[in-house]
Amino acid sequence: AAKPAALSVSPAQLTLNAIRRKAEVELGGPHVLSWTASADVPWVEVTPDAAPLPTTVTISLGPGASGEGTVTFSATGDGMSFTESVSISVGAQLRRAGGYRSS
Repeated sequence: AAKPAALSVSPAQLTLNAIRRKAEVELGGPHVLSWTASADVPWVEVTPDAAPLPTTVTISLGPGASGEGTVTFSATGDGMSFTESVSISVGAQLRRAGGYRSS
């Protein structure tokens, strides 16, 4: 049997900070004809913001990143519409490699 159209996004949550300023999100789903991405805050950048599925999308922090934001992926396929989102939080703590601690 053919799979119905669907949209999947993984992971659904990201924590980014000054060290880890970007992360990849996997988009997948059968029979999805097109999708777009939009962020609800100005400091989130999504590249690309449209492409054939399956694909990998990079979510990056732009200038002034703070607090939390959401990237919403909207897709259409088989005459249906789908929406999935990724929540992004900006981490306040900076982790240093090698166990270095500042005093």
